[in-house]
Amino acid sequence: MFQERLFRPNVAARLRDLLHVGIREELAAIQCEDRGRAFHVFLMLNDQHRHLSNHFEDIDLHRLELQLPFFR
Repeated sequence: MFQERLFRPNVAARLRDLLHVGIREELAAIQCEDRGRAFHVFLMLNDQHRHLSNHFEDIDLHRLELQLPFFR
């Protein structure tokens, strides 16, 4: 969230909708008949990536490799 009063009303409105628009666009870009599978792919590409990206960025420092068969 952000403080809307810090922005001009037109900018605040665009920022308010930015997250929802981005999620809708990304879900629409996933080509899959099963909507549940598409949402799973969305989570794997976004949520799981966010949680694990720091681990893989510093893998040379802690020298611990996780076995994650479905993470890309």
